Amino acid sequence: MSEDITDRDTETDDSSSKAAPTPFELPAGYRIQEYVIAKTIGTGGFGITYLGRDTNLDKKVAIKEYFPFSLALRDADQTVNPRTTTATDIKQYKWGLDRFIDEARTLAQFEHKNLIRVIRYIEENKTAYIIMEFAEGLPLSVYLKEKGPFNGPQMEAILFPLLDGLEVVHQAGTLHRDIKPENIIIRPGGDPVLIDFGAARQAIGAHSQQISAIITPGYAPYEQYSTQGKNQGPWTDIYALGAVAYSCLTGKTPIEASERNYEDELIPAEKDAKGHASPALLQAIDWSMRVHFRDRPQSVKLWRDALQDGHIPVSPHQEGDKTVLLSAGPSSSPSTYAPRPSRKFPTSTLIGSAILIFSGAIGFSFWQSGNESSTVRNIPVTSDTARKETPANVPAQMVPKVEAPKTKENQPTRQVPARRQETKPNVDPALAKKLAQEEKDFQTARYIHIPEAYEIFLRLHPNGKNSPMARRLMAQAQSRRAR
Repeated sequence: MSEDITDRDTETDDSSSKAAPTPFELPAGYRIQEYVIAKTIGTGGFGITYLGRDTNLDKKVAIKEYFPFSLALRDADQTVNPRTTTATDIKQYKWGLDRFIDEARTLAQFEHKNLIRVIRYIEENKTAYIIMEFAEGLPLSVYLKEKGPFNGPQMEAILFPLLDGLEVVHQAGTLHRDIKPENIIIRPGGDPVLIDFGAARQAIGAHSQQISAIITPGYAPYEQYSTQGKNQGPWTDIYALGAVAYSCLTGKTPIEASERNYEDELIPAEKDAKGHASPALLQAIDWSMRVHFRDRPQSVKLWRDALQDGHIPVSPHQEGDKTVLLSAGPSSSPSTYAPRPSRKFPTSTLIGSAILIFSGAIGFSFWQSGNESSTVRNIPVTSDTARKETPANVPAQMVPKVEAPKTKENQPTRQVPARRQETKPNVDPALAKKLAQEEKDFQTARYIHIPEAYEIFLRLHPNGKNSPMARRLMAQAQSRRAR
């Protein structure tokens, strides 16, 4: 269940809290310093959210408690402890609690009208509580059902304020990691506010291998499916917010990123919402939802510019730009990736780089040893290569059977096939070169035989003659790895 806070939870009379709480939840009326619990309004894999009241200021608040259900139990005195006394459980519980507190400290620094405001955090009952303002209004998911699909101006009125708030978050070196319609509240005046940050949950889930508890299908990008939390950065939140915009304009939840990675059947917003918003807006949304993280806008600024003027770079990485990967946990150091090479570089350079990354220098050295004079089978030769071929290595069906004049010049050399070939230069040299390169890259991927190698080959040659076979081999390699 989501940990959302909505206006449907604003009632605090006795009738709103008659439902019997589970043994895991704090009961209505329980006091945490000056805050009193009214009722439970949401539970998730790693915490419980309550509607509460600040008795000093007499105002509603939202209270989020760290409570990892798979690791913790609540005692009769309401203290929270690890389920077992094993060192592993104790260590995991404490690690998650530290991440929860770190997130509270980070969020408390943000002062933006489109971000939920964190008032304070409290360490008590051997756990911790984040005290936040209560966001009055409707979740975007409910608002969308009532209003129907948005048009361009309606979408921009929600999207641009959220981008402003998200930019503040990214500039502080953190991510939201759980943007979805349920976590966007539309206030009575129409202003959107982003709630329920998932950065701590993502880190805890990655640490405990419980990714399924924090993935929202349709809105989570492909890199969030990794149990290691790798390759995440501003582009991760940009994908999720782009998916929200896609849903608002088309009325459809996007296809899950894990399915799109192998065969992308998502209808682009530019096509599905054509006529309902400007081409610039739709094209920028499609850009934000590209499956591979390096193919998306790398910052809020880049995406905002594209949303406004429709300018989308041919390559998302500009000269000197860097892709900074934010780690899943605060203790890890960020790593910097150089810009992806320009498309002007030959594909052999790209595949060589991939080999170095995924398989090491052995595979790369083996395939690099081939030279440009290597014969590529089943590819028609040009007049230049025909001169170099000998009857022993030219397929018979490719040699025209033509009788040459019986002269002294040609009888000893017997180069009749080559000279006949010169009279019919119908083969496009560029096509032959492209096919040869594809064959070489495919054989390289087969030599390495890991999913990543086939994935790179398919990005380089998505519609090549070897692409169907590459997809099958990639599936086999993935199945073998899973076992």
